[in-house]
Amino acid sequence: VPLPELLTARALFTDVLDIAGWPKRRFYEMLKLSATDPTEKAELERLCSKEGKKDYQAYASESYTYAELLEKFPSAKPNIGHLLDYVPDIKPRLYSIASSSRMRGNDECHLCIIKNEWDATSGRNCVGLSTGWLDELEVPSEGIKMRGHIHPSAVTMPETHATPMLMVALGTGIAPMRAFIEERAAAKRDGEECAEMALFFGARNRQEYSYEAEFDAYQKEGVLEHIHLALSREQKEK
Repeated sequence: VPLPELLTARALFTDVLDIAGWPKRRFYEMLKLSATDPTEKAELERLCSKEGKKDYQAYASESYTYAELLEKFPSAKPNIGHLLDYVPDIKPRLYSIASSSRMRGNDECHLCIIKNEWDATSGRNCVGLSTGWLDELEVPSEGIKMRGHIHPSAVTMPETHATPMLMVALGTGIAPMRAFIEERAAAKRDGEECAEMALFFGARNRQEYSYEAEFDAYQKEGVLEHIHLALSREQKEK
């Protein structure tokens, strides 16, 4: 995407460049060339060498971001041109729609998102850029405007609700399945002939089983006849 003619430094580093992403080795190489402090330069040279391969891998396992490396090696001050060359743009995040417009209306859309959070080798907590932002987002009563694009789904429903459906999902892969279940529930309530639906869902534990209460209600309603769970950390059978 071409940059606008006028762009502030703040906008560049918050809206365009993925400074919260994970650098490749070439970024270390660039920092090595621009570092002026002898100790920092020696450290970067070692990280970029064959002998420093394990140390480089240790840095990578810590999930250091572009911004954190710039803070770690403050004498390395690459210019804007170099940062544009070495730091990629923020990539769009793609999430599956987890609701049916037939049931919810055209002005409501649900997404199923799990916060991307993990501990680095040292134990420090790391959080994904988009899911961390969404988790901390405070939405005012009037709501907020966000840009997005809708892409054709790779998974679609049968042409008629009279066709049985077997659905298999893991984790947030439950999102389109929930949309399908809502769509069929709306059709059933409108008097359409609806065949059976079966859901096979896998996760580590029951806490990761999203929409459990909803699906139980749909099962009682006769929309989702069969629910089969595979919880790897709560079942002896794998």
